[in-house]
Parts: sequence; C-alpha cells; structure tokens
Amino acid sequence: MSLPDSLLSWLPVFVLSETARKELQKEEDALHQLVRCALSIYDATPVHNQSLEELERGLFLISTVDQVDQDLKNITSWQGMLSPLATRRQLLRSKREVLETSIRDLQALSTLQSQSAAHDLSASRVANNSLESRVRRSSAIGEDPLPADLTPYVERLEGSRFPAESGSFDTWEGDYYPEGDRARPISVYLKKSRTYSILRQERLHQRVDHEILRWVHLRHPNVLPFLGTARLGAEVFRPVCFVSPWVKNGNIMEYLATHKEVDKLPLIQGIIDGVEYLHGRQPPIFHGRIKGTNVLITSSGSPVLSDYGIAVFDADLEGYTMSLAPDWVRWAAPEFVDPSKLALTAEEAWVPAADIFSLGMTIYEVLFGIIPFATKSSLRARDAIPAGIRPEIPDRGEDASGLFLIEVMKRCWAPQPQSRPTAQQLADEFTLRVKSVDYSPIGHDESARVDYTQPE
Repeated sequence: MSLPDSLLSWLPVFVLSETARKELQKEEDALHQLVRCALSIYDATPVHNQSLEELERGLFLISTVDQVDQDLKNITSWQGMLSPLATRRQLLRSKREVLETSIRDLQALSTLQSQSAAHDLSASRVANNSLESRVRRSSAIGEDPLPADLTPYVERLEGSRFPAESGSFDTWEGDYYPEGDRARPISVYLKKSRTYSILRQERLHQRVDHEILRWVHLRHPNVLPFLGTARLGAEVFRPVCFVSPWVKNGNIMEYLATHKEVDKLPLIQGIIDGVEYLHGRQPPIFHGRIKGTNVLITSSGSPVLSDYGIAVFDADLEGYTMSLAPDWVRWAAPEFVDPSKLALTAEEAWVPAADIFSLGMTIYEVLFGIIPFATKSSLRARDAIPAGIRPEIPDRGEDASGLFLIEVMKRCWAPQPQSRPTAQQLADEFTLRVKSVDYSPIGHDESARVDYTQPE
C-alpha cells in the first residue's frame, strides 16, 4: 500500500471523497436489505410443527440477525463515522458474512417447516383425530373453533396441577407432540384462563382471538413463544387453555433465590428488550402484567416474558375497569389505580406507558429481592401509588451498575405516563451501558442461546 493510500484508509468517513462515501452507503444499504430479507423469511416460517431443536435454532438465528442490525446502527452512527475507512469496510464485510450464513440457515429451516406443514395438512385430511375434523365436530355441537388449535397434539399430565398464583388461571404441565410425533414430546405449560373461557361462553371472544393469532407469530429471544390453544379433557371445567414451552428454571425471583451471584444488569436488559419488542409491534402489544413471576428463566439463563397481553381478557370482560387483585396491585401504574386523577378514562390507561411503570417495580423486585411495598398490605399499597408514594430503596452501598438501575427505576416510576421513558429509549441506554462495561447481552451468542429443554 502506498503512503497516500495508507493515509486515506485512516481518514474518517466524513472527510472521504463523494465516491468513497457512495460506495460505503451502497454496502450499508445492501446489508440493511439482507436484514429485512432475513426477518421476512423468519416471519413466514411455520411455527406450530417445529421440533424443540428447530424452535431454538430459529430463535438463535433471528437473535443473531437482530444483533447485526444493532451493530449496523452503531457503525452508521456519528461515533461509527469516526472509525478508519479500512476498519469500517472490514466490519461491513464481516456483518455481510454473518447475515448471508443466517439467511441460508433460515431458508433451510423455512423449507423444512413448509414441507412438514404440507405433510401435516395432507395427513389431517384423512386422520380421524385431525385438527380439521376436530374443528368440524366442535362447530357441529355449537362451539366456535379455537384460534391456533393444537388440541390433537397436546396431552395434560395427570396430577400436575400447580397452585394458582391468581384467581384467573389454573396451570398444568403437559406434553406437546409437533407433527403428531409421539417420539419427541415437548414439555409445555397448559394455562387455563377462566376469563377467556367466560368470554367464549358468552361469544365475546372475537377480539381476543385476533390477539391470540398475533401472539403465535411473536419471535424474540426474550419473549416466551406462544404455541397455540387447546381443549383439555371433559373432566376439566371450561377446558380451553393456552400452550407455551415449559421453562425449567421457573420465574426470575425463584432463579435469583438459588443463583445469588448472577449479574442482574443483563437480566434486566433482557426483560427490557422483550418489552421493547412487544411495544414495537403494530399495533403495540401491551403486556399488562409485568412482574417478577411473569418473567421466566430458560436453562441458558435468559429471561423471557410470559403472560403478555392476557390482561386484555379482563379488560374486555369488565369494560376496562379493574378490581386490582392483591397479587397485582403492587406493580400497577397510578393511572390503573385511579385514572380520573390523571384526567384519563379507564380505557386510556391501557397503554404501553403503564407497562413501563410496572417495569420499574419489577426492576426493584429483581434488584432488592423483595416485592414492592413489602411492609404494606395490598390495600395500603394500592392507596400509596396514586398518592405518589414509592417503595423504600434500601441503602446497601450499591456499585455503579446498581446505581444505574436505581436511576432507571425512578424514571419508570414517574406519576405522569408521558414523563416515563419508552421501552426503546431504555433498550438503547442499556445497550450503551452494557457495551461500556464489556458485557455480552444474554441471548446474543451461541453459549447463551434460548433453550426450552425438557426437565432432565
């Protein structure tokens, strides 16, 4: 390389020639197109018949693509423009290789699943217990078809009922057989929503069914996959349940109780990334119940949000009024407790900003290991929140990461919804924070891939 060429390679992008800038822009545009291509392939891939390994592989591939997309944003930021030309070109080449490999793997996975789906469709036309015939029989006896019905492929394990964590659900462990293959069952949660059952009984479930069909297509390493719905046996009263992969580490509070040395910063980052993904859907998906027991931990240590959107069932049934059950009120935003105090209607309180307040309470719960307002009754906690009272912050001499989390938590607790940060703003802040201390975000490398393995 000649001396002028060597000097040129170290010039920042903003002092390059117009030709060099156009070449770089062309490379960047091509990479963004590859990202869009990968996302479209992933979104079009059938999910119902995926095996456990295929489900994990798809989630890992798309998390890799998401990370490349984030890296591209950093490369094209003003800080990235200060990088030498040679360094920037090398980064773009490496990202292209990652994307091209991911696209090839996604295409192979999509082709395999499309073939499996076609095979299952053909089989369902002749099998006595096929999904199609089940739906016809349900319609014949006056039952509306279930959205994303997995009834033929799901079995409840006898004696597996768990103590109800709220008045809205009964939960069992079960087995799901993708493609009807009984040789490779996937352990699943079977969660019966009493509210949804009532909505179906009253034929008021159409809007909720539409939301359920949206959940089936959600794909993010920090969002628990929603596989579908199923009818349990006749011995179960109101037998409709939701089906999701079994997560053997339990919820985040149970996990932290036995993993006391785990770093909480990347765990909370994963929760925020999941919330950002839900809020980024069009229209946004409002979780409605963000709290420690609704954050599960996979066997690889990744946090995943569960029970997202289910609060909308209660809203539909109660006309957007809320009784604020004792198991939820401590995490509820002030506009939920008393919307009139903020000049809001009850329905106007059901927006993503309310999730951010609950996220702040969940950060408190994770950071300090106690529920919000631990020394107060549920009734007193309900009265404290709209009065501007927040949980007491223990003085434990926090390190820099702990102080950062406390500052984020307080901003999430703002009384006015519009004063709270958005999930995207928080995700961007955590990305910068994690990079500044040389963390590897959970869910973005091979060693921390999302894993929904069965109990060993």
